[in-house]
Amino acid sequence: MLSPAVLRPGRLGTHIYVGVPDEPARRAIVEYCLKEVPSQGVDAAEVARRTEGYSGAETAEVCNAAKMRAIARQIDSGVAEAINAADVEAALQKIPPQTSTEQLKDFDRWRYGQTRQARDDDEP
Repeated sequence: MLSPAVLRPGRLGTHIYVGVPDEPARRAIVEYCLKEVPSQGVDAAEVARRTEGYSGAETAEVCNAAKMRAIARQIDSGVAEAINAADVEAALQKIPPQTSTEQLKDFDRWRYGQTRQARDDDEP
């Protein structure tokens, strides 16, 4: 959260609210993060469904953690390893969403308040 002093007029210019990504956006993030990585049994649509409430960065971190787990296996075995569903499951257990429902409600209140304020400022 930012201090209200930082958000006063003239400090940051335009404020834009960017919420957590919806399921199609999370799927696109997963597909992008795993596009050049061998995977076996990893369903991007399922990962997107399971990351409801995750930010874009958190969704990408799930993919990165899964990749790191596969790399660790590769180092241990000396054989190329693909990311698998167990890697993704372990990453999901390790990385929970950090934005609470209450924070999302606060952001929505701020967003709608900012929208109303902007409309009020534009009226003569």
